[in-house]
Parts: sequence; C-alpha cells; structure tokens
Amino acid sequence: MDTKLDMPMLVIPGTCADCRHWLTNDGKQGVCRRYPPMPVIIGFAPQSAIHDPSKPQAGVPVVNAFFPPMLAMGACGEHEPKERTQ
Repeated sequence: MDTKLDMPMLVIPGTCADCRHWLTNDGKQGVCRRYPPMPVIIGFAPQSAIHDPSKPQAGVPVVNAFFPPMLAMGACGEHEPKERTQ
C-alpha cells in the first residue's frame, strides 16, 4: 500500500502556480521564465585551451544560465494569470 498522500494542489490566484510565466513538472516547484535566464559563474577552468604566453595564467570563468527556481506558493509584482481553457 502506498502511504504517500497525493493531494491535489490548491491554486491560489496571484501566486506562481497561477502565473503564465511559471513552468513546473510536479505542480509544487518550478522556474519563472518572466525574464531571460540569469548568468551565474559556476567555477573556473584552466586556461590551457586558450594559452597565451604573453599573459599571466589565470582561470577562465565557466558561466551557465538559470531561470530562478520558485515554489508554487511564491509571488511577485509581475504576476500574469494563466489563460483559462474551457
């Protein structure tokens, strides 16, 4: 017997769960796609691939981009309700 309770998510108007910019797979957490992804430096790689002997050796930043993670109950000042289908 499965002891996990899969209760339907209550969608409160004005929250991320009701916003057209919020994407989710499970209805509880997702990402906000209102703006382009935010670049984030996730580390540094050796400069050996672009070695220039005239410059001091330093790490090259490794950058990735992410949409901000948001919970369904989150909210912001730029909420746009999802379009309703009948």
